[in-house]
Amino acid sequence: MNSILRFFPLGLCLLFSSFAFATPYPLITDTLNHQDRLRSFHLYKPRNYAQSKPKKPLPTIIALHGGGKRGGKAMGKHLGLNKIAQQQHLMIVYPEGIRSQWNDGREISYRGKQGIEQVDDVGFLSKLTQKLISDYGADANRIYLVGVSNGGMMSQRMACEASDQFAAIASVISSMPQKIYRHCKPKNAPPMLLMNGTADPFIPYWGGNVVILGKQAGKVLSTPATLAFWLKQNHINSRPTVRVLADINKKDHSTVTKKTWFDQQHKERVVLYRINNGGHQWPSSTHRLTLKKLLGFRNQDIKGAEVIWDFFKQHVQ
Repeated sequence: MNSILRFFPLGLCLLFSSFAFATPYPLITDTLNHQDRLRSFHLYKPRNYAQSKPKKPLPTIIALHGGGKRGGKAMGKHLGLNKIAQQQHLMIVYPEGIRSQWNDGREISYRGKQGIEQVDDVGFLSKLTQKLISDYGADANRIYLVGVSNGGMMSQRMACEASDQFAAIASVISSMPQKIYRHCKPKNAPPMLLMNGTADPFIPYWGGNVVILGKQAGKVLSTPATLAFWLKQNHINSRPTVRVLADINKKDHSTVTKKTWFDQQHKERVVLYRINNGGHQWPSSTHRLTLKKLLGFRNQDIKGAEVIWDFFKQHVQ
């Protein structure tokens, strides 16, 4: 087992960081300078738009990788985001964190600090959104942010500190870092989707220490507390619509409960996909990841990319 774990040093975001990447059209790679660092990102466009700036601005999803070693370029194929981009005429952007990590506010990662607390990722991602609008034809009113694990916690930080740049945000297998929560005062709270497993071995559903292979890596709020925070920020005090989704796959050892709070236009404003008995896994990923004892169970009843886009597309700034 120890020999296997050497290939998975960052359980916090094993999900995104371990994927091989292939697309029907090559990624565009570009850079921008921030904090005297040349920061890179990879962009996937639908085939019809791949060679030029589109005449009509395109909805754009910025996807933040977890804190593993392969970073943003390894995210696309097995999560279904590029497929959604091709079908729905979107752009998907995969930024790279420094040393494949995001400064999500915990100020520490599985690999230790490594100077991550000095990195201005909020500034980098904010500058990136402007470059996408000016250089690549992103629709300024339809830029969305999704992150997983370390990237999901970074998306929560962006929701606190740069919420006005995104039409909606999704945070997957992650919760609000406690240090960010103490100072989180968004100007305009964005629509928020949470998608967490109740049996996640790394990001505790009920809050507390993030623990990866026995090593602590900061503290997070529980999923219910994170949810309550975003409900309050969105001025929602109504009861949710609760649906127990169909248990399509009887062999995945998990089920899904969806809780939805609607706004006055009956759009989904805050959503929780509670993956009952789910682990540190993106639902319906096609990656052949077999370390169930390490990551927990992967739900196959919903397709993560599809339900996230169904949520995003309802919202325009």
